[in-house]
Amino acid sequence: MVVIKHLLVILAWLQAAAINSSISSEQACEGHDGAAYLQRFSKESSASLAGLETTGNCDFINEGNCEGTNGDGDPRCNSCAPSAAVEVIPTDESERKRFPDGKLSCGTSQNCITQANLNFWKFRDANDVQICTGNQVCNNNWKVKNVGAACCSGDSVCYTDLVFEMGQDVPTGEPVATCTNDVCCDGKQTCVGSSGSPPTSQFLGTRTLSCRGEGTCRQILANMSKDLYCSQYSGVGETGPDTCSSSSNEFYFDNPTAGSEHCVTCFGNNGQGVICADSTFTFDTVNAQAKMIFSAKNAGKQATVTITSGCLEINCATGTDTCVDL
Repeated sequence: MVVIKHLLVILAWLQAAAINSSISSEQACEGHDGAAYLQRFSKESSASLAGLETTGNCDFINEGNCEGTNGDGDPRCNSCAPSAAVEVIPTDESERKRFPDGKLSCGTSQNCITQANLNFWKFRDANDVQICTGNQVCNNNWKVKNVGAACCSGDSVCYTDLVFEMGQDVPTGEPVATCTNDVCCDGKQTCVGSSGSPPTSQFLGTRTLSCRGEGTCRQILANMSKDLYCSQYSGVGETGPDTCSSSSNEFYFDNPTAGSEHCVTCFGNNGQGVICADSTFTFDTVNAQAKMIFSAKNAGKQATVTITSGCLEINCATGTDTCVDL
């Protein structure tokens, strides 16, 4: 049982004239979606990697180019598994220190799939990022350590037993890592795991996690040092329900700097399902300064919120069945 102490909870029921005047995403976390730049990065992947070629389906990983198909018409980097508990990529044999263009790009259909394997890939340099776009990409036990930043975009991308463990490690003598360890999930059923405790899909060491679209960020464990942004509005697909909503969701906020600020935004289209519902939110930062914004019908419904110490402000839009049984 968690002991809650030094807790100040402010239930600031917003005086909105109507549902449509509820708090906006721009107001929620100081003006922007912290991982939005990665979404732009992912759209550039296909064009910048189109000219790369190599031999062997799994050798494409060393080139950072797991997009499209190989010469046999099979999806690149499908059924590729690390050969050890942790395999560093690019591999020593490739004589590369980093991926070309600073990213490992996976797409467009059934690329970067590892079947029933518990081993991890590990980026050699945390200045590189992971991009997963398309349909059923980065699925089924795709597990990567020391990722500088990551973005999952499309339909059923980063789905089932995926682990992204963010990092800051670089080879000796190389420039320090400058990535902010943000993760973005955008589309339909992106960043989804299997039910269980803890959930099998995990996003660890994340600074800010962004979840957009229908059914994104469900049945996952995520720990963040900064913010969580949830919106039913997708940048690549249609608006849909159930964003950041699952009784198996475990969202943890933990920053080693006492007094750090955290912001959770749940922004949606009134009447379309739930958002940030049934999930567990835990603020473990010492003397945390936390703020939660629930701005849509059924937002925060039956969610569980715990803070170990500090101040928690909860804002609930009026007239929308928001924060019911919170």
